[in-house]
Amino acid sequence: MLSHKSKVIKKILRNKRFCRTKKNSLFCNISVIVMVCFVLSGIGYYLSIINRSATQGYVINKLERGLDNLKNHNQRLEVISTELQDVARISAAANDLSMIKGEGAEYLSVSNNQELAVR
Repeated sequence: MLSHKSKVIKKILRNKRFCRTKKNSLFCNISVIVMVCFVLSGIGYYLSIINRSATQGYVINKLERGLDNLKNHNQRLEVISTELQDVARISAAANDLSMIKGEGAEYLSVSNNQELAVR
């Protein structure tokens, strides 16, 4: 047995003049308004998705540029570190500072039970 709503929907589909009567015009106006709301909400949802993906693309691009800058900076620091660790440079700096080479270093051996300084 068909419900009242399904009977009304079938009647609307069969009768093209359904919305022309005063009694049913309110129902037709509401249904048109509801359909327009669904379409507008779908368009709004689509635009929000497009906006979000564009924003995320911009953020990703900005982060990639920052990553490239950090890689370049890291390479420059590696070059500077290598230059500063050069043995010839360290020897020249030691001579400039009048440093002398230590010779004959003696090391103390301490067993586990002994202490170096006792109070």
